[in-house]
Amino acid sequence: MVNKSRLVTLFLAARLFTFIVTPIEFLLGYGDFVHFYKLASLHGWPFFQYWVEFPPIFPLLSSLIFRIAGGQQHIYLYIFLIILTLADAGNLYLFSRFAEKYFSVEAAGLRKLTYLVILIVLPYCWWYFDPLAVFCMMAGINLLLARKEARAGLAFGMGLLVKLFPVIGLVAVWKTLKIQSVLRIAIITTVLAISVITALWVVSPDYTRVSLLSQSGKGSWETIWALIDGNFQTGAMAPSEVRADLSSVTQNLALNPARIPPLLTLAVFALFGLWALSRIQIQGEHQSIQVVCFAWGMFMLWSPGFSPQWILYLIPLILLSLPEREGFLFSIVLILICLAEWPLLLSRGMFWTLMLTVPVRFALFAGLTFRVYQVLRQPVAENLQ
Repeated sequence: MVNKSRLVTLFLAARLFTFIVTPIEFLLGYGDFVHFYKLASLHGWPFFQYWVEFPPIFPLLSSLIFRIAGGQQHIYLYIFLIILTLADAGNLYLFSRFAEKYFSVEAAGLRKLTYLVILIVLPYCWWYFDPLAVFCMMAGINLLLARKEARAGLAFGMGLLVKLFPVIGLVAVWKTLKIQSVLRIAIITTVLAISVITALWVVSPDYTRVSLLSQSGKGSWETIWALIDGNFQTGAMAPSEVRADLSSVTQNLALNPARIPPLLTLAVFALFGLWALSRIQIQGEHQSIQVVCFAWGMFMLWSPGFSPQWILYLIPLILLSLPEREGFLFSIVLILICLAEWPLLLSRGMFWTLMLTVPVRFALFAGLTFRVYQVLRQPVAENLQ
């Protein structure tokens, strides 16, 4: 079996070779780095002189890299690629630790090689900054299961400041930690995030407020709920050139408001999820990973919006939660559907194809969530096969 260090070295070498021999135009591809670069090139700093749609860590880091790069796009790109590669190397290392802990040598090896290949070839890993948030989630889960509660709280707090989603990993506490430990992790996570946001709010209340609220008015996109609302669009927001204008955030409003209130569907999915989890007896750490995967599946079914790169959070959880063949098939089919949606179809203006890709992806998420729940209900001995 290839050990973790050698596997990470192989990944780093593969990424390095890719970046050396690939033209910048291909590396930029259909991702958001041009958008990130334009935002970073605006006068001043995000949250201070212009609003952004992201939590503070990424836009502030992006602006810092822009200044280190002297405003040169190719240097900016390569610095960010290095950071994302290091984040993915961390994700691969943590994934390998989980796999070696929960599976036989052969089964762990197959899962590790599958994840390695996905990280090497899937362009979502460098078109967007989500690997940073995936690392926060994976690190938080690892620390939580190791009972390093303060560090877990810091990891989830950092994740909250990168891209909200990592806090879904907190579901791993379900029936595994005492209430005092759960509260300690939650308090550290919340205090860290609120402290940073409060500091920004005190110094620059207007741009901080608009940045934090920018996503709330965007409406639905690329989901079954968006089709119900009649919204055929991506999650793109106002162009960078207008971000100094606080009122430009209104350009993000969807053409059609929600026909079914998201808060109503959230209550339904949350209650159903809690009821389902209440019927599970957690017998080991592996099931905690599966609980997180189940929670992610429920979130994907509920979410009013969807961006294809979000599958980066799900793939390692799928490969760790399901039997090897099923995990592989779910991951590959999900990747193919998302790549067909973006960039293959939507980048060419074929927004009507959302009527095809969205229902298929919704059905896949439903099947995945149900299957993970079935595995959770199995005895541990069968669960690990």
